[in-house]
Amino acid sequence: MVGKNCSEVFATPDLANWIERIVSKTPDKKEETFYEADLEISSTTLHVRWALSNLTSWRGEHDYFVLTGVDITQLVESERSATHRLANIRALHEIDMAVSYHFELEKMLDVFLERLISRLGVDGADVFLIDNSRSVLRYAHGMGIVTGEMDFRELPLEGTIPGSVASSGKPYSGPMDTSSSPECPRLKNLIDMKVKDYHAVPLETRGRILGVLETFDTTQIHRDSEWNDFLQTLSAQASLAIDVALMIDNLKESNRKIA
Repeated sequence: MVGKNCSEVFATPDLANWIERIVSKTPDKKEETFYEADLEISSTTLHVRWALSNLTSWRGEHDYFVLTGVDITQLVESERSATHRLANIRALHEIDMAVSYHFELEKMLDVFLERLISRLGVDGADVFLIDNSRSVLRYAHGMGIVTGEMDFRELPLEGTIPGSVASSGKPYSGPMDTSSSPECPRLKNLIDMKVKDYHAVPLETRGRILGVLETFDTTQIHRDSEWNDFLQTLSAQASLAIDVALMIDNLKESNRKIA
Protein backbone atom coordinates (compact mmCIF):
# COMPACT_ATOMS: atom_id res chain seq x y z
CA MET A 1 0.00 0.00 0.00
CA VAL A 2 3.07 2.22 0.14
CA GLY A 3 2.78 5.09 -2.32
CA LYS A 4 -0.96 4.60 -2.92
CA ASN A 5 -3.76 7.07 -2.21
CA CYS A 6 -6.45 6.29 0.36
CA SER A 7 -9.06 6.08 -2.39
CA GLU A 8 -7.01 3.31 -4.05
CA VAL A 9 -6.80 1.21 -0.89
CA PHE A 10 -10.19 1.50 0.82
CA ALA A 11 -13.48 0.30 -0.64
CA THR A 12 -15.61 3.42 -0.24
CA PRO A 13 -14.67 6.93 -1.37
CA ASP A 14 -16.42 8.42 1.69
CA LEU A 15 -14.22 6.40 4.06
CA ALA A 16 -11.08 7.38 2.14
CA ASN A 17 -12.09 11.06 2.21
CA TRP A 18 -12.73 10.87 5.95
CA ILE A 19 -9.28 9.33 6.58
CA GLU A 20 -7.51 11.95 4.46
CA ARG A 21 -9.44 14.76 6.20
CA ILE A 22 -8.68 13.49 9.72
CA VAL A 23 -5.02 12.87 8.94
CA SER A 24 -4.55 16.32 7.45
CA LYS A 25 -6.27 18.10 10.34
CA THR A 26 -4.82 16.21 13.32
CA PRO A 27 -1.45 14.75 12.33
CA ASP A 28 -0.01 14.97 15.86
CA LYS A 29 -2.96 13.83 17.99
CA LYS A 30 -2.91 10.33 19.43
CA GLU A 31 -6.61 10.10 20.25
CA GLU A 32 -8.99 7.83 18.37
CA THR A 33 -11.47 9.25 15.87
CA PHE A 34 -14.61 7.37 14.88
CA TYR A 35 -16.68 7.11 11.73
CA GLU A 36 -19.78 5.01 10.95
CA ALA A 37 -20.98 4.03 7.49
CA ASP A 38 -22.54 1.25 5.44
CA LEU A 39 -20.16 -1.10 3.65
CA GLU A 40 -21.21 -3.22 0.67
CA ILE A 41 -19.68 -6.70 0.72
CA SER A 42 -20.87 -8.99 -2.06
CA SER A 43 -24.66 -8.95 -1.72
CA THR A 44 -24.62 -7.94 1.95
CA THR A 45 -24.63 -4.47 3.49
CA LEU A 46 -22.83 -4.11 6.81
CA HIS A 47 -22.83 -1.11 9.10
CA VAL A 48 -19.26 -0.64 10.31
CA ARG A 49 -17.81 1.61 12.99
CA TRP A 50 -14.29 2.64 11.99
CA ALA A 51 -11.68 3.83 14.48
CA LEU A 52 -8.57 5.73 13.34
CA SER A 53 -5.56 6.00 15.67
CA ASN A 54 -2.41 8.04 15.12
CA LEU A 55 0.82 6.28 16.15
CA THR A 56 4.29 7.84 16.02
CA SER A 57 7.42 5.73 15.56
CA TRP A 58 9.94 5.63 18.43
CA ARG A 59 12.35 7.66 16.33
CA GLY A 60 9.69 10.20 15.54
CA GLU A 61 10.40 9.86 11.85
CA HIS A 62 7.04 8.67 10.56
CA ASP A 63 3.39 8.84 11.51
CA TYR A 64 1.48 5.58 11.45
CA PHE A 65 -2.29 5.41 11.28
CA VAL A 66 -4.10 2.29 12.45
CA LEU A 67 -7.59 1.77 11.10
CA THR A 68 -9.89 -0.81 12.70
CA GLY A 69 -13.46 -1.65 11.84
CA VAL A 70 -16.19 -3.26 13.97
CA ASP A 71 -19.39 -4.70 12.51
CA ILE A 72 -22.29 -3.07 14.42
CA THR A 73 -24.99 -4.00 11.93
CA GLN A 74 -27.11 -5.89 14.46
CA LEU A 75 -26.92 -3.04 16.97
CA VAL A 76 -27.87 -0.42 14.37
CA GLU A 77 -30.76 -2.51 13.06
CA SER A 78 -32.04 -3.02 16.61
CA GLU A 79 -31.92 0.74 17.24
CA ARG A 80 -33.71 1.47 13.98
CA SER A 81 -36.36 -1.14 14.74
CA ALA A 82 -36.92 0.27 18.23
CA THR A 83 -37.20 3.81 16.84
CA HIS A 84 -39.67 2.60 14.20
CA ARG A 85 -41.83 0.80 16.77
CA LEU A 86 -41.82 3.87 19.02
CA ALA A 87 -43.03 6.00 16.10
CA ASN A 88 -45.80 3.46 15.42
CA ILE A 89 -46.91 3.60 19.07
CA ARG A 90 -46.92 7.40 18.89
CA ALA A 91 -49.06 7.25 15.73
CA LEU A 92 -51.55 4.93 17.43
CA HIS A 93 -51.76 7.34 20.37
CA GLU A 94 -52.36 10.27 18.02
CA ILE A 95 -55.17 8.35 16.31
CA ASP A 96 -56.72 7.55 19.71
CA MET A 97 -56.62 11.24 20.61
CA ALA A 98 -58.17 12.18 17.26
CA VAL A 99 -61.01 9.71 17.81
CA SER A 100 -61.60 11.16 21.28
CA TYR A 101 -61.97 14.68 19.89
CA HIS A 102 -63.67 13.94 16.54
CA PHE A 103 -66.82 11.87 16.73
CA GLU A 104 -67.76 12.82 13.17
CA LEU A 105 -66.85 9.96 10.85
CA GLU A 106 -65.24 12.03 8.09
CA LYS A 107 -63.03 14.06 10.43
CA MET A 108 -61.93 10.95 12.27
CA LEU A 109 -61.09 9.14 9.01
CA ASP A 110 -59.18 12.18 7.78
CA VAL A 111 -56.81 12.03 10.76
CA PHE A 112 -56.63 8.23 10.64
CA LEU A 113 -55.70 8.00 6.94
CA GLU A 114 -53.15 10.80 7.24
CA ARG A 115 -51.34 8.93 10.04
CA LEU A 116 -51.66 5.60 8.22
CA ILE A 117 -50.11 6.91 5.00
CA SER A 118 -47.27 8.50 6.96
CA ARG A 119 -46.42 5.46 9.09
CA LEU A 120 -46.94 2.72 6.48
CA GLY A 121 -45.18 4.69 3.75
CA VAL A 122 -47.89 4.16 1.13
CA ASP A 123 -49.02 6.49 -1.66
CA GLY A 124 -52.71 6.40 -0.86
CA ALA A 125 -55.43 4.78 1.24
CA ASP A 126 -59.19 4.74 1.48
CA VAL A 127 -62.10 3.25 3.41
CA PHE A 128 -65.28 1.65 2.07
CA LEU A 129 -68.19 0.82 4.40
CA ILE A 130 -70.84 -1.86 3.85
CA ASP A 131 -74.37 -0.72 3.08
CA ASN A 132 -76.27 -3.85 4.08
CA SER A 133 -79.59 -2.54 2.84
CA ARG A 134 -78.29 -2.45 -0.72
CA SER A 135 -75.50 -5.07 -0.52
CA VAL A 136 -72.82 -2.64 -1.74
CA LEU A 137 -69.65 -1.02 -0.43
CA ARG A 138 -70.02 2.72 -0.03
CA TYR A 139 -67.00 5.04 -0.30
CA ALA A 140 -66.41 6.79 3.04
CA HIS A 141 -63.08 8.64 2.74
CA GLY A 142 -59.77 8.57 0.87
CA MET A 143 -56.39 10.29 0.86
CA GLY A 144 -53.28 10.36 -1.32
CA ILE A 145 -53.21 9.28 -4.95
CA VAL A 146 -56.73 7.83 -4.85
CA THR A 147 -58.44 11.01 -3.67
CA GLY A 148 -59.31 12.24 -7.13
CA GLU A 149 -60.06 8.90 -8.77
CA MET A 150 -63.21 8.12 -6.86
CA ASP A 151 -65.78 8.17 -9.61
CA PHE A 152 -66.68 4.82 -8.06
CA ARG A 153 -68.60 5.82 -4.96
CA GLU A 154 -70.17 2.39 -4.67
CA LEU A 155 -68.79 -1.08 -5.33
CA PRO A 156 -70.71 -4.35 -5.53
CA LEU A 157 -69.84 -7.08 -3.05
CA GLU A 158 -69.45 -9.51 -5.95
CA GLY A 159 -66.85 -9.15 -8.70
CA THR A 160 -64.52 -6.74 -6.88
CA ILE A 161 -61.52 -7.32 -4.62
CA PRO A 162 -62.85 -5.08 -1.79
CA GLY A 163 -66.21 -6.84 -2.04
CA SER A 164 -64.53 -10.22 -1.78
CA VAL A 165 -62.54 -9.07 1.27
CA ALA A 166 -65.71 -7.75 2.93
CA SER A 167 -67.65 -10.93 2.19
CA SER A 168 -64.95 -13.42 3.22
CA GLY A 169 -63.30 -11.45 6.02
CA LYS A 170 -59.92 -12.39 4.59
CA PRO A 171 -57.28 -9.75 3.67
CA TYR A 172 -55.83 -9.48 0.18
CA SER A 173 -52.29 -8.44 -0.76
CA GLY A 174 -50.66 -8.37 -4.17
CA PRO A 175 -50.20 -6.53 -7.43
CA MET A 176 -53.11 -5.04 -9.32
CA ASP A 177 -54.16 -7.73 -11.80
CA THR A 178 -57.21 -7.42 -14.06
CA SER A 179 -57.39 -11.19 -14.43
CA SER A 180 -58.68 -11.48 -10.87
CA SER A 181 -61.71 -9.26 -11.63
CA PRO A 182 -61.80 -8.71 -15.43
CA GLU A 183 -65.14 -6.89 -15.39
CA CYS A 184 -64.26 -4.37 -12.68
CA PRO A 185 -63.88 -0.88 -14.24
CA ARG A 186 -62.44 0.57 -11.04
CA LEU A 187 -59.64 -1.99 -11.05
CA LYS A 188 -58.72 -1.01 -14.60
CA ASN A 189 -58.77 2.64 -13.56
CA LEU A 190 -56.32 1.97 -10.72
CA ILE A 191 -54.00 0.10 -13.09
CA ASP A 192 -54.09 3.10 -15.42
CA MET A 193 -52.99 5.19 -12.41
CA LYS A 194 -49.85 2.97 -12.20
CA VAL A 195 -50.85 1.34 -8.91
CA LYS A 196 -48.52 -1.64 -8.55
CA ASP A 197 -48.92 -2.77 -4.94
CA TYR A 198 -52.29 -3.17 -3.23
CA HIS A 199 -53.54 -4.29 0.16
CA ALA A 200 -57.11 -4.65 1.40
CA VAL A 201 -58.07 -5.66 4.94
CA PRO A 202 -61.53 -6.08 6.46
CA LEU A 203 -62.72 -3.63 9.10
CA GLU A 204 -64.21 -5.92 11.72
CA THR A 205 -65.46 -5.39 15.26
CA ARG A 206 -67.87 -7.15 17.61
CA GLY A 207 -68.08 -10.08 15.23
CA ARG A 208 -69.30 -8.11 12.22
CA ILE A 209 -67.55 -6.58 9.23
CA LEU A 210 -68.06 -2.84 8.78
CA GLY A 211 -66.12 -2.37 5.56
CA VAL A 212 -62.68 -2.50 3.94
CA LEU A 213 -59.45 -0.54 4.33
CA GLU A 214 -57.32 -0.28 1.17
CA THR A 215 -53.73 0.90 0.64
CA PHE A 216 -52.07 1.73 -2.69
CA ASP A 217 -48.49 2.06 -3.94
CA THR A 218 -47.18 3.07 -7.36
CA THR A 219 -44.11 0.88 -6.90
CA GLN A 220 -43.85 -2.84 -6.18
CA ILE A 221 -42.54 -3.08 -2.61
CA HIS A 222 -41.85 -6.11 -0.44
CA ARG A 223 -43.66 -5.68 2.85
CA ASP A 224 -42.36 -7.62 5.84
CA SER A 225 -44.39 -9.24 8.60
CA GLU A 226 -43.95 -6.23 10.90
CA TRP A 227 -45.49 -3.93 8.27
CA ASN A 228 -48.44 -6.29 7.77
CA ASP A 229 -48.94 -6.67 11.52
CA PHE A 230 -49.09 -2.89 11.93
CA LEU A 231 -51.60 -2.65 9.06
CA GLN A 232 -53.78 -5.17 10.91
CA THR A 233 -53.39 -3.15 14.12
CA LEU A 234 -54.44 0.03 12.35
CA SER A 235 -57.44 -1.68 10.78
CA ALA A 236 -58.57 -2.95 14.19
CA GLN A 237 -58.22 0.53 15.67
CA ALA A 238 -60.12 2.06 12.76
CA SER A 239 -62.89 -0.53 13.14
CA LEU A 240 -63.51 0.45 16.76
CA ALA A 241 -63.49 4.16 15.91
CA ILE A 242 -65.83 3.70 12.94
CA ASP A 243 -68.19 1.58 15.05
CA VAL A 244 -68.44 4.35 17.66
CA ALA A 245 -68.94 7.04 15.00
CA LEU A 246 -71.70 5.03 13.31
CA MET A 247 -73.47 4.43 16.62
CA ILE A 248 -73.40 8.16 17.35
CA ASP A 249 -74.75 8.93 13.86
CA ASN A 250 -77.54 6.40 14.34
CA LEU A 251 -78.36 7.90 17.74
CA LYS A 252 -78.54 11.40 16.25
CA GLU A 253 -80.80 10.14 13.46
CA SER A 254 -83.10 8.45 15.97
CA ASN A 255 -83.31 11.65 18.03
CA ARG A 256 -84.22 13.65 14.92
CA LYS A 257 -87.02 11.22 14.07
CA ILE A 258 -88.38 11.41 17.62
CA ALA A 259 -88.24 15.21 17.58
